[in-house]
Amino acid sequence: MDKTGSMFKQYKNKAVHRVVERMVPVAVQLDDDGSLEAYLYAKSFLRLPDLRVGDLETWPETFLHLNGTHGGMNYNSIGAVNDELPIINAVLASATDPRIPTLVLFFTDGGFYKRREITDLMIQAAHAPVFWQFVGIGRADYGLLEKLDEMPGRVVDNAGFFALDDIDQVSDGSFTSGCWGSSRTGCRRRVRPASCASVGMASWGAKDVAAARRKLNRLVERLPEVAIEDAHGHTGYKLRGKRIIWLLVDHHGDGRLAIWVKAPKDEQEALVGGDPVRYFVPPYVGPSGWVGVNLDPASKPDWDEIDALLEQRGG
Repeated sequence: MDKTGSMFKQYKNKAVHRVVERMVPVAVQLDDDGSLEAYLYAKSFLRLPDLRVGDLETWPETFLHLNGTHGGMNYNSIGAVNDELPIINAVLASATDPRIPTLVLFFTDGGFYKRREITDLMIQAAHAPVFWQFVGIGRADYGLLEKLDEMPGRVVDNAGFFALDDIDQVSDGSFTSGCWGSSRTGCRRRVRPASCASVGMASWGAKDVAAARRKLNRLVERLPEVAIEDAHGHTGYKLRGKRIIWLLVDHHGDGRLAIWVKAPKDEQEALVGGDPVRYFVPPYVGPSGWVGVNLDPASKPDWDEIDALLEQRGG
């Protein structure tokens, strides 16, 4: 978490506190023991006590400050201007086991002035099992952060950017999707499949694709006037001429075996916010209310829920 002077307003109005309160229930689902390593950074950085859902009543008020001494730690000692290199290098140094992926949620208002050094470091870091999701706070000029997805020279897409801006105006579904960022695709391409469940992407193969297609076809066959179309390894389903669901296999290299289905009003936010491992907001059609459902074995898809969504579309 950025602790530089430019973040004064975000700390004063408690926007940083609200970001943490929204982030923790999502992020702990990616961790094997339900706790998160937490850092504040400026010129250098401080390792804060680990954060768990049960700590949210007291942890933000205790540890989210720009200066002073809190929890026995001198916040002034790490300065008030930004230098991202020390904290990035510290995270990379801790990622010593290539079988265990790490997702880093990096909250900042931007202002990276060591652009060349950070760019070179992120290119080198693409060889490590670390995936960086930078989250912009405060409607700032995010500069380099907005170019991360297009950064050349990396062996894998290991970094993404999500402009949060106003935490109070972002739905749970959009917030969850933004926090996942590029980690799913990067994990699928770079880390051993058995480890990918830690950041939300488990392994699957041809047998899983065939099984998912059979199950989905059985559900869809009960609806009237359904047409099935195959396109480049994906399967689309139309009801009375209107697309109601897609079965997508590694769509544009995203590493997923999933379906996209048009959901009723408010259902997207409820599903994604309630279970972000199983459900997600898909690209392109997400703003229109569609819901993505992961079908890989580790996500344990709820076919009864999928059936219910289809029945609502066919009614």
